[in-house]
Amino acid sequence: MDSIAIASLVILTIVAAVLVVQLALLAKRVGRLVDMLEKDLPPLLEKADDVVDSMQDQLKRVEGVVESAHGVNERLHAAANTANNLLSSPLAKIASFAAEAGRSRFGKRKSRSSDK
Repeated sequence: MDSIAIASLVILTIVAAVLVVQLALLAKRVGRLVDMLEKDLPPLLEKADDVVDSMQDQLKRVEGVVESAHGVNERLHAAANTANNLLSSPLAKIASFAAEAGRSRFGKRKSRSSDK
């Protein structure tokens, strides 16, 4: 072999060795990252699951409050309608009576003024 081929082979061997060392270091870092995730991720997921469960409980409570408020609103609406029905008929009669009384009173004044 000539010297150029030997030099090229030595350079390629050194480059390959450097790449293998870097790959080994990268594999070690990835292994540590996986170990860290295996250690830290399950507790985080458990906490997230607990938060989701708590939020679901709170939403159920809010739903119950909203349903209760809706029921109260319906009962108030029915009570208001009943009160309106009970009061509007007598009030309409009183208003009609007052209007009629006013008309007859003003009608008498006009007839007195026409008598003069």
